[in-house]
Amino acid sequence: MKIAVVGSGISGISAAINLHANFEISLFEEMNQIGGHSNSVSVRDIDDKELQVDTGFIVLNDRNYPNFLDFLQKLNVKMKKTDMSFSYTNNTDQIQYSGTKSGLFPPINRMFEVKHWRRLFGIYKYSTIMENYRKNHSIPCKSIGEFLHELHCPQDLIDNYFLPIASAIWSCDRRDSNSILADAYINFFSNHGLLQLNDRPNWYSVEESSRSYLNEFEKKFNGKILNNSKVVKVSEGESNVEILTDKGRKLVFDAVILATHSDTAIDLTRGVLKSQKYEILKQHPYTQSDVILHTDESCLPLNKRYWASWNVMSYEDDNGDQRLQTTYYMNRLQKLESKTNFLVTLNSSTEIHPSKVIYKTKYNHPLLTKTSLENKKDFEMLNAGSRIYFCGAYLGFGFHEDGYLSGKMVSDKVISDLSIYDEKLLSG
Repeated sequence: MKIAVVGSGISGISAAINLHANFEISLFEEMNQIGGHSNSVSVRDIDDKELQVDTGFIVLNDRNYPNFLDFLQKLNVKMKKTDMSFSYTNNTDQIQYSGTKSGLFPPINRMFEVKHWRRLFGIYKYSTIMENYRKNHSIPCKSIGEFLHELHCPQDLIDNYFLPIASAIWSCDRRDSNSILADAYINFFSNHGLLQLNDRPNWYSVEESSRSYLNEFEKKFNGKILNNSKVVKVSEGESNVEILTDKGRKLVFDAVILATHSDTAIDLTRGVLKSQKYEILKQHPYTQSDVILHTDESCLPLNKRYWASWNVMSYEDDNGDQRLQTTYYMNRLQKLESKTNFLVTLNSSTEIHPSKVIYKTKYNHPLLTKTSLENKKDFEMLNAGSRIYFCGAYLGFGFHEDGYLSGKMVSDKVISDLSIYDEKLLSG
């Protein structure tokens, strides 16, 4: 039986690799290479040494990525330890701190500032309150901003810690981080050890960049990979599904898996799906980030003692609104051995010198507007009663593990459903 997987990000790769042993799989990708957010860029440093720098998917940990880790191990892909240190700079209010050993304590001339120590204590206090609340109560269906206000968390902590760190994690601006559902925010922070001082997971990056796992997938996958093949429409018949490409090709399959963003899935199936499924997809919005790979160190704290893996800077725009800029210090995250400091900045609020820009792109990230239970129900409803299936990280926390798990779950559903049409399939 023939199955099309539309989209070759981690969800599409997962669906394809978990189905290729029993089905004839065609993996469609509109770009010239697979991978989605697993996007490594080849660079040369000051010594003319070639390096691969990741610009989207960068890190994973040994606690919260079991399915994706199992996938990497089966591909024999190696990893190396990294750290998830975080720094924050508010140039307007002259606030600066870092989770690194050198940056946690202020310079000697500010060692006795009460505000600094009060802020550190407040981070610990309200992180503990949220962790205890999660253990003993149902988290209300409110945004994290609303929930923190209900806990009487000072606005200073909300503006200068809880929202900036969320902005760095989910690659979104201040407004979107403020709107993240409290249930998703608190459960994610708890699961990743961000509400505790100890018992935190070990973090890793993929050795030689994320491109290495894509290369190994391509070697192992026995289906077809169709790069530069944009699908523009999907329609369902009584016993098959037809897809139309931007080149006018019409292809017929026994089932189609849309491993795309929710808004893309809506566009591909417009006029085909039941209205209930459209409404579900609409309830999983995305936000877009401008991403720049560069070497301009002005995007990092002026004092190098505050440099961390993730560096957030807060600025006021022309309207007086607070804006957040996140810069990933890739030498630290990927353990790059280079005299050149390579940086990836999202939603730049400062002007990056043109001569130091290496690569520009845009990434879309899901906004967390639903609880884990609601996401599970949405997955079940989207993948019921049709030969058109859906998967994506938007049905979870928005990360690689969520994308891989969603692809694996949809592959199990496809096998179950299509075996009804062909009982001899699995018996050989």
